[in-house]
Amino acid sequence: MYSKHTGIVVFIFLLSFIGGVPKYATGEEKPDQNNQPGWIMTVNVSMGNIRSGPTLTSPVIGNLRKGDKVKAIGEKDKWYKIRLQRGQTGWAHKSLFSRTHKSQPAGTGISGQIKEIRFEIVPEGGEMVIFRLNGYYPPKTFAIDEGRPRVVCDFFDTSLGAGIGRLLKTKGEIIQQIRINLYKGPDSRVRVVFDLVSQENSDYEIQPMFFKDENLYTLTVKRVPKE
Repeated sequence: MYSKHTGIVVFIFLLSFIGGVPKYATGEEKPDQNNQPGWIMTVNVSMGNIRSGPTLTSPVIGNLRKGDKVKAIGEKDKWYKIRLQRGQTGWAHKSLFSRTHKSQPAGTGISGQIKEIRFEIVPEGGEMVIFRLNGYYPPKTFAIDEGRPRVVCDFFDTSLGAGIGRLLKTKGEIIQQIRINLYKGPDSRVRVVFDLVSQENSDYEIQPMFFKDENLYTLTVKRVPKE
């Protein structure tokens, strides 16, 4: 969900834990392994639809706004199959776009950069991690349910800014520490892992937000009563 008035992109999902292990993560996605080259397209109309298939009768699964950039990874008739910066794929009509340049396969061209990572405690009883970026590069965020509870943010084709270490000890009551790993090659990414404090029979609310005007991605974790 994006508000043109606030410049905020908001996603909300819950992690349910039993014995400190994630039971599910709504909207969980595995990293996309399909990294073909493609054309970088710029939306040149005020608004357009992303559909599940290359027809006007296919369900609408998302929206585009003027100035958005996407990668075209295929085409059929008058439609492009596109990949958004956060990894999802869909179909959009060719009339929505102007073609800018040919992209490189993922992993060969770094466009994003994480300039800063910091930890804060929020007044409502949650804990927040703030990423300062050089553009609109929201990560894929998902849970790992093996071992201790973790939340993972994968920033694809993104570099790590100078001075950012590989381990941040937060001493939080929810987020125990933040670990950073770099992956190179065809699946190039910066992986940021939040190790959560195991809490038996607890639920966690995870609220990622992207402030497009400031290029800030925030992820807030709160403990919520288990139903």
